Amino acid sequence: MVAPTADSSTRRQRRNQSETPNRDQSADLTCSAGPDCRELAIGVDRFPDYRRLVDGFSEAADGVRLIIDRVRLLQLISGDQTPTVILDLDRETDSVLIRRVHDPEIRRLPAVCSGDLRRVAFNPGLLASALQSSVGPDVLIDAAVDHAAVIRSADQGSVTTLVMPVRVSDDRL
Repeated sequence: MVAPTADSSTRRQRRNQSETPNRDQSADLTCSAGPDCRELAIGVDRFPDYRRLVDGFSEAADGVRLIIDRVRLLQLISGDQTPTVILDLDRETDSVLIRRVHDPEIRRLPAVCSGDLRRVAFNPGLLASALQSSVGPDVLIDAAVDHAAVIRSADQGSVTTLVMPVRVSDDRL
């Protein structure tokens, strides 16, 4: 075993200091997945303000807000063996069309819908877990393109879960 020299420990200390921002500094993190790249601001506070983070997801301009029967939605997607369940909004009938990729069967649930997004897709197991952790008869779903969806009880907003939507191209439908 080789003992670290004073020179190597000094370099390690300088590297750690340069990588760790001071409390007065901010840092950015760049995440990339394939061709997509996103810069994220890193907070340096001891505890992140998760409410502000969740509210930021809820207020996405290109998103949708649904209020839907939690129990019925859970029944329709529970035990779903497909990797993706798709929620299509039908504003003319104030309902959500629930279907699977490559499956002609469409189920309809009444819902209150607002926002610009027409379609959002989820892994049915993850969505079911979020719905099971909610309380009350109705659930509020705030979803937007490239953001985590905020799932919360419509009557008890403090019970909140984040679920990442699944990207679905039209050729997979």
